[in-house]
Amino acid sequence: MVNYLLQANADADIPGSAHSGRTALQAAAGGGYGSVVTALLRAGANINAPAAEYGDVTAIQAAEEAGHITLVARLKSELTTAGI
Repeated sequence: MVNYLLQANADADIPGSAHSGRTALQAAAGGGYGSVVTALLRAGANINAPAAEYGDVTAIQAAEEAGHITLVARLKSELTTAGI
C-alpha cells in the first residue's frame, strides 16, 4: 500500500498533528516496519522531521524507544551518508 501511494505521488513527508502526531517515517520506524522505512527514505522522507510539538518523537527516537536497533542503525547511517 505504501509503495502504491508513493507511486501515486503521495507526499512522503506530510507532518503529523501537533498533538502526538507522527510523520509516516516516524510511525514506520516506531513500528519496526523496515520495508516501509526503506520506501519512505527512497521517496525523500525527512529523517530529521521534528517530533510533534506535544508528546512525540523523531524517527530515530521512535525506533530506539521501541527497541528496533537495526532501524536505529539504518537511520543513523542514512544521516551520516547524507552528511547531516
